[in-house]
Amino acid sequence: MLKRLDYDTFLEMIDPHARDAVMKWWDTPGTTGLVYFESENPRSHDASVVAIGPKRRVKRTQDVLGTQLELLPELRQRPRYFCEKRRAS
Repeated sequence: MLKRLDYDTFLEMIDPHARDAVMKWWDTPGTTGLVYFESENPRSHDASVVAIGPKRRVKRTQDVLGTQLELLPELRQRPRYFCEKRRAS
């Protein structure tokens, strides 16, 4: 199950070395949100972030439900958290 986080809390989860890249994705026109994938392997601390938006490979947050990154069990990552931009009214 995905848990919604605000942007600042989401950024705190990101490795400091990758934070600038994630912030650039967030600021890219057409990006509507970010999804944080976390390793299923308890010995691994691997994580990935996927940007979502209408012009990206992943169009909507719902599209990651039931998905995984990596096929090998020891590398498998599942979506855990997401943040979305507020829509302009």
